[in-house]
Amino acid sequence: MSTNRTLCLASRGVRPLGLTAALMVILALFQPGAAQACAVCYGDPSSPASIGLTWAITALGVLVVLVLTGVVGFFVHMNRKAAALERAQPGEWSMENC
Repeated sequence: MSTNRTLCLASRGVRPLGLTAALMVILALFQPGAAQACAVCYGDPSSPASIGLTWAITALGVLVVLVLTGVVGFFVHMNRKAAALERAQPGEWSMENC
């Protein structure tokens, strides 16, 4: 059954993943210069590109923290609101009535 699927994919121009990965490894072996690190990863840590990358990573980290804080704040707010509603009207909105 696997052979039929491979033949079906090959007839539509889709290569199996193993063949594509093998071709990429072979091409990388013949062009080692293409695999060298860029100036940000390999070069001077005080270069403008490295400093900019550091600030970009910091800004994205702060953004993630802010969004997660908002999500947690929303659920805390909803929990407090549900507790206040339960105190105002006991029994009417409890889970036992569901």
